[in-house]
Amino acid sequence: MKISDYLKEKEKIDILAQQDKSLAMIEIDPEVMDGLPCIKGGRVPVYIILELLQEGHDFEAIIKQYPSLNRDKIRAALHFAALCASL
Repeated sequence: MKISDYLKEKEKIDILAQQDKSLAMIEIDPEVMDGLPCIKGGRVPVYIILELLQEGHDFEAIIKQYPSLNRDKIRAALHFAALCASL
């Protein structure tokens, strides 16, 4: 990802995060997981959470596998994905 693309995406996320507290749990940082959207303060990418849900794992199973997560963070990942799909 080019720096200009990263800045555009980060700006969109920052604007959305100001409007929605759950999005404040998501960060895009080129120094963390190559800039993939992740749960803030950790290294769990949003796409991993989505894949686990798609495979049929429930919230509790995901939290057991990734103890740094909680129900709100999983919901934030879902909300982030829904917003990305609508852009």
